[in-house]
Amino acid sequence: MTAVPRAAFGLLVIGLALAAGPAAADWAKFQTSGGATVSAVLALPEGAGPHPAVIYNHGTVVRRDGYQTAADKGYDLDGYAAALAKAGYVGLAPVREHLAGADYAEAVSGGVETVRSAVAYLKSRGDVDGARIGAMGFSEGGLVTLWSAIKGIDVKAIVLMSPATIRDAGDWQLKSAAKRGTLGRLTMPVMLSVGENDNRSIRKVTARRLIPNLKSLGIPFEHKTDYPGDHKWFWSVQANHFADVAKFLDRHLKN
Repeated sequence: MTAVPRAAFGLLVIGLALAAGPAAADWAKFQTSGGATVSAVLALPEGAGPHPAVIYNHGTVVRRDGYQTAADKGYDLDGYAAALAKAGYVGLAPVREHLAGADYAEAVSGGVETVRSAVAYLKSRGDVDGARIGAMGFSEGGLVTLWSAIKGIDVKAIVLMSPATIRDAGDWQLKSAAKRGTLGRLTMPVMLSVGENDNRSIRKVTARRLIPNLKSLGIPFEHKTDYPGDHKWFWSVQANHFADVAKFLDRHLKN
């Protein structure tokens, strides 16, 4: 990701357009509480705002292999940010390359701190309504999104896309997050989406633990576990899936 300098310039937006039109993706940069500099794909909707915003948390392939290599393999991070902007949200997709060499526990916990800093960054922007920030994530990013909400980060709705189980994450694995007592810390609406041919471990933990325990909380909860694809199906924006995501976000972040 050589197009984005790594020098720490604080909360800086870089005008490097990746696509044309009102939903064009640019680069933003912010720092975590630990001093790491994070580059993020940023896409803005039409109008001056302030707009609601959504943080998109990517899967392991982007963290491990880097933004460009993941894109070459078919992971469309830009597409998710642009789709959020087209739906009327400030879309921010932090690239967690500063955690590339971390073990899984450090990757998830570090991802949570990245989300915390991303929320602070969004609240610093004049075009964002800081009271209407949501988060969504896929695979490792879905687990990061869930733990971010459990840890009390100020997001008003979350979307979990095929959240990874990651047994090697220790206390940060999905089984730990999916315990009823742990999930009891959630107060915001939750949407869960899983592919019909998704990873067996994800289908097992979501069906046996996550879904029943989320249902028991009494918070708004929607789930669909038969989207027509496997785990990698979520690497790019799928029209039928994203339509469901946008409807969920609109109900809880625009009304």
